[in-house]
Parts: sequence; C-alpha cells; structure tokens
Amino acid sequence: MSETVKDCNYPWTWMMVLANGSVKPCCFCRGDLGNLHTASADAIWNGAEAIELRAFIKADKVHPMCENAPCRYVQNMKAQKLQRKESSQKARATL
Repeated sequence: MSETVKDCNYPWTWMMVLANGSVKPCCFCRGDLGNLHTASADAIWNGAEAIELRAFIKADKVHPMCENAPCRYVQNMKAQKLQRKESSQKARATL
C-alpha cells in the first residue's frame, strides 16, 4: 500500500524557516506554524498549530494546511479516496 499522511514524519523532525521568519513544517505545506519575529522556535515547535498538525497526521487525516500539498503523502491519500469513490460507483452500478 502507498504511503499516506500517517507516514509523514516532517513535523517531528524539522522545520523550514523562510527569510521573512515564517516557519513551515515542510516545503510542501501552504500554511505556517508561526513566525520567528513574533515567537521563539520552541514556542512554535510546541505550539497549538504544530500539536494539531501532528494529531491530524497520527490519525491519518490531511490537515487543512496540507490539503493541496503536492507531496506523496497527500497525493496518495487523494488517489486512494478517488479509487474508493470509483469502486463504490461501480458497485452501485452493478446492483
């Protein structure tokens, strides 16, 4: 089976810091965990947004900040969802 969001370990292993101070959990996510101009790295790493993101990943759910991420984890989730939908439609068509 393909890797899904639950296989992503980025929010536990590193953070990406942009020149403007914005902190992202990876290079694919559209959202931010915080900004180093307004909070410490420790506060961001252990902050509510990071904790929520990690909880979504543990539950194998795509967090809104990752929703359109082009990473393999999110894309595999989308492909699996589409396959389930197509299978369901085929099953209903045969009834």
